[in-house]
Amino acid sequence: MLRPPCRAVLLSTDPERLLPALQEAGCEVSHARNENRAADLKAEIRPEVIFLHNTQPGISGKLRRLPPQLQAVHCLLVDSDALGQADVAAGYDDFMAVPLNPAEVVSRVRLWRWRREQVSGDGIVRAGPLAVDMANLRVTVEGATVALTFKEYELLTLLLRRRGQVLTRQHILDQVWGPDYYGGERTVDVHIRRLRTKIPELTDMISTVHGMGYRFEG
Repeated sequence: MLRPPCRAVLLSTDPERLLPALQEAGCEVSHARNENRAADLKAEIRPEVIFLHNTQPGISGKLRRLPPQLQAVHCLLVDSDALGQADVAAGYDDFMAVPLNPAEVVSRVRLWRWRREQVSGDGIVRAGPLAVDMANLRVTVEGATVALTFKEYELLTLLLRRRGQVLTRQHILDQVWGPDYYGGERTVDVHIRRLRTKIPELTDMISTVHGMGYRFEG
């Protein structure tokens, strides 16, 4: 079982074949029957993974190459012949064959998370001189400990774990302060400013995306 649960989009005309295995693996699955709906869900829920399931000849050909609107998210092509006939240059990150094995889904997602987050075997996430000990909630820069409040720590680790992605202020609020927080999006700006003050190296690592939010570039 995945902890935390994996937000996923399943693009399929026959979702019932895959839903039980994905849910057993710990995926919170939203279903789309076409590429446009999958793209809408990508924007709405910001999934970690998109599973594309070829079930009919009519859509199989189209999905052999990853649709542009679904790129920038980890995408797995799921098919009975995915391993034998899928185009390895089609833009997918991984391939799985049906029927899905929940344990394999867990392993694949955990491996991808590990690669994305660049967590070492000792549970430390690194970015340049910055190191975050996820187990002990400890942040160091070139070995020197930096004192952060818990919210500052949560904000930093969220940006680190989603490095390269633009996170809106509202998304950050929902993830760090919770969906019931009513303090306003300026709270995020204040905490980003505090992080940059306490860790000057973050000035170049955390970029401001005007009109949207922030992105960790490290």
